[in-house]
Amino acid sequence: MNKKMEKIQILKNYYKLLLNNKGINCVFCHSKPGYGKTYETLKYLENCNVEYKYNAGVTTAVELFKLLHNNNNSVIVLDDVESVLQDNRSINILKAATYSTTKTRTITYKTSARVLLDYPDSFEFTGKIIILSNNSYENKDLSYNALLSRCLKFELLYSTEEIKTISKTLLFSKFENKELSEEEFDFCIELLDKVVDRHFNFRVLNRLVDFVIFDKINALNLFQNSIRKNYEKADPLDIIDEIVQQEKEVKKQFELFKYKHPCSRATFFRFKQQYNTLKKEGYF
Repeated sequence: MNKKMEKIQILKNYYKLLLNNKGINCVFCHSKPGYGKTYETLKYLENCNVEYKYNAGVTTAVELFKLLHNNNNSVIVLDDVESVLQDNRSINILKAATYSTTKTRTITYKTSARVLLDYPDSFEFTGKIIILSNNSYENKDLSYNALLSRCLKFELLYSTEEIKTISKTLLFSKFENKELSEEEFDFCIELLDKVVDRHFNFRVLNRLVDFVIFDKINALNLFQNSIRKNYEKADPLDIIDEIVQQEKEVKKQFELFKYKHPCSRATFFRFKQQYNTLKKEGYF
């Protein structure tokens, strides 16, 4: 079993617990975009013949209340929920939907909004929820952390080497399925060493394949230009990675970092601690 399948299997086990355990009502899965969490989630539910409601982009507490009420007793998949997770009213609805000390999960939302005139102020929610997010928002606030404590939380995370290995496996599958010629396959493998970094994902891998099929000679240039805007705002951890290789003295590291990313000394050390942790785990 390859690295990707090992991690996806853990996620599937979480979903199995969600579907079969009355005490577990929510799975929270987060990762960088393009790591396959939505695809793998929906594929698992469909393979298990589970009826579900998929919603991408619900943005307000009112919309969330309506969604849960209209799909009660169902498995609800919430995707692209970044705005919801920054709204305390929405978080409170999700907290009520995922846990209750009395085992009766009652969602209450009182508002003068006309769109809820035909809805009750409260109802018992009996469904299950899967939250898919591109961010974890660790330590955002007490209310948010209280929501996380009600969920099985899973982070889909890959090191650079794991991304490269998985990408090679995916490319070989495309070759076996005759989506790539042998020459195109070899060319894609060769390009991987030039383009894979910690920002690379399996969605942009498909873009790389498309460019190779379209024009092998200019594929690298086309690919790099297509993702340039995504990298225009430098990641603080990438800046630190560059600086620590240039300068060993911490004081000078801070001065160089502050020049490229203005911040306090405390913020610099927080980023550096994150960097050191990720480096030990092979993400740099």
